[in-house]
Amino acid sequence: MMNALRFAPLLVGATGFLFASSAQAAYQSIVVDTTADTFDPDGCIDRDPGNCSLRSAVHQANQTPEWDEIVLPTGTYVIDNPVEGVIDVSAPIHFKGDGPNASTVEFHLPGVVGIQATGANTYLVFASMALEGAAPDAGAVYGDHIQYLYLYDAAVRDFDYQSMIVGIEGGSLLLQEFDATDNVSDDFGSMAIYGEAEPGPNSYVWAEDLFISDNHGADGGSIVHVDYAEKWFDRAEIAHNDAGRAIVEFHGGGLGFESPKIYNLYFHHNSSHAGLRFIDPHAGGYLQKSAFTHNSMAFGTIKVENDLLSISHSTFAFNNAMTGSAISAVDGGRVFAFDLTVTDNPAIFGTFHAEPGSEINMQADAVEPSLGSDICAGGGTFVSYGANAFVGDATCPGHATDILTNDLMLQPLDQYGGFSPSRLPMPGSPLIDASTFWWGNEDQRGFPRETPFDVGAVECQPGEC
Repeated sequence: MMNALRFAPLLVGATGFLFASSAQAAYQSIVVDTTADTFDPDGCIDRDPGNCSLRSAVHQANQTPEWDEIVLPTGTYVIDNPVEGVIDVSAPIHFKGDGPNASTVEFHLPGVVGIQATGANTYLVFASMALEGAAPDAGAVYGDHIQYLYLYDAAVRDFDYQSMIVGIEGGSLLLQEFDATDNVSDDFGSMAIYGEAEPGPNSYVWAEDLFISDNHGADGGSIVHVDYAEKWFDRAEIAHNDAGRAIVEFHGGGLGFESPKIYNLYFHHNSSHAGLRFIDPHAGGYLQKSAFTHNSMAFGTIKVENDLLSISHSTFAFNNAMTGSAISAVDGGRVFAFDLTVTDNPAIFGTFHAEPGSEINMQADAVEPSLGSDICAGGGTFVSYGANAFVGDATCPGHATDILTNDLMLQPLDQYGGFSPSRLPMPGSPLIDASTFWWGNEDQRGFPRETPFDVGAVECQPGEC
């Protein structure tokens, strides 16, 4: 759930939206009554039937500094007016439709982002609608140093985009119940979802209940790219995407407030140079209660570069990579890997890969070696804090409480509860009750952990194992 204090600018309830920054009702509610991209500056004032277009409604809303509501009833609204061009927004607006399968905005202007917003007092909400691409190199929405851009119960699909589809530079980006599917780019360095908030303690990139699937990025590009800001992700499925540089990138700035916090991520069937890429100093990020399966990467399902990341209570299975089929630490990257289950991840150079000057720290991890490689490889620093279970592999530094076994005795990868799949210990598994190290009160599935703890991502519940 969103932090009620941290994300106070907007509250979502059964009756719609309430803005804490202006708790009064909308200054005006404008109902669009034509799907054509016409423009009449008085089209939404005169109320002549069929004369209030989306473009005219935005023009009307721009005339007042208060926030206005623009209602898009069921239908497909096109942005294709080459004379008027981009729709400029300079006031707070809440666009509200009848649902992403009912109200659609189609972007037909090639080579531009169709809706662009500016102004320190401006914020945009797109709720209950779909944004669809319908022209080469078209983008949907861009905010330039606005308060925030918020997409709720919204979908972005079918774009052949150039630099970005949805993005913000300066301000906050918020995504809730948001889908991005079937988007394609061949533009070097492009990013489908882009958030670059101003460095500072009041900028956020916050996302909850995401589905990002079947997107195809270009060389040097990524599907999701986030710079600076507080980063908070919870309940996201990212699947069947490919990109040149990474599927998701989190850039820090060494400023001490922009740590990524990622929970309940199901990341599967993606291919790229790296899966999740954490780069440049953060204040120390967290990734918990997640699963990474069936991904194909060159350098790490998770790649940590000159950064610090703690990964816990997560499963890695059936991923393959040249180096670091599970985790790769490079350029001074540091990783703390606690309570992980890591199995069936073929690699040429290590399930865990750390270059010289980088390090991976392990505790209470259950790990099988990569097919054709050692568990720990790369010449960097590996530290065991104990209670790790390694299958037939002594390449990682040992600890007196580590377990070297021939079989972890795990059930097949499946849904055993929680947001993402995991592997449950079989009866008699050496992982059961084999750890006294505490690292959180819940396992990957959100089930309680009790001492003595089970090694790996899941804790057997009474009668379960």
